[in-house]
Parts: sequence; C-alpha cells; structure tokens
Amino acid sequence: MLKWIIGAGAGIFAFSYLLKLNRASQTVQTEVNAKVHKVSLSGLAVKIFATIKNPNKLTITLQKPLVTISYGGKSLGTSQLEDEKITVPQFGQTTFEIDMNFGWLALTQTLGLSVVDAIRNKDKSSIDVDVVVTTTVNGIPYTDTQTTTLTF
Repeated sequence: MLKWIIGAGAGIFAFSYLLKLNRASQTVQTEVNAKVHKVSLSGLAVKIFATIKNPNKLTITLQKPLVTISYGGKSLGTSQLEDEKITVPQFGQTTFEIDMNFGWLALTQTLGLSVVDAIRNKDKSSIDVDVVVTTTVNGIPYTDTQTTTLTF
C-alpha cells in the first residue's frame, strides 16, 4: 500500500513539473533585431541580435536557435546549426548574436535587381524582412516569427 502512495505522489509531482515546463515554454518571448554588418564583393553580411526573455519562475534551457530570414515569402537564408545549449535564468533574459552571409546571386533572385543595385550603389534604402526563430525550450519545440527592417 505504501508503494502505491509513493508511486502516486511521484506521478503527481512529475506531472506538475512537466506542466510547469510546458507553460514556461509557451510564455518565452523573443526579440530580434537585424543589422547590415558589411557590404562586400561577395555579398551582404548581416548580424542578428536575438534576445530570449524568460518571464517564469523556472530556469529554462534551450538549443541555440536556427534563424531563417525571408523576404516576400522567399527564403534569403538560414543560420548555421550549432549544438549549443543556452540557459536563461528565471525572470531573466539572454542576448546572443548570429552572423549570416548572403551572396549576390541569392539576393538578386529573392530581392530583385533594383533592390540589389540600390545596395551595391550604397543608396539609402531599407526592406522589411521576416525573421523566424526556431528552437526547443526545455525539450519542447518553439517557433516565433517577427518582422524587422534592414537598412542599407
């Protein structure tokens, strides 16, 4: 009888902990900013600054996110996959930087020739791009899409 009581207590504890982890993964917030780092002969270098905010009482662990940038529904490119765990303390936040490079051919196919010419000629211009952040938070998949402006 005692084994049943201990087993039931452990089951309830495990269920409540998993429920808290699930809630924590649903309330995580991301803030993404993208800046053009360099325009060169090989293409465009962009720096993504991502902030993960944890408004929970639990410390969360997440996989370093995969970031995808798209324009007009067409993908410009994705970041490198890295097997790195990031820990965000309770009621805290963590900011990290991701470097992405885009070649001129891919930019021309996605943005169009007029936008690429404006970038190459260093004309003041900007475009709105969608940034998709994909990761796992405490083992639970998480995806967030935000629109940010790239200024050239």
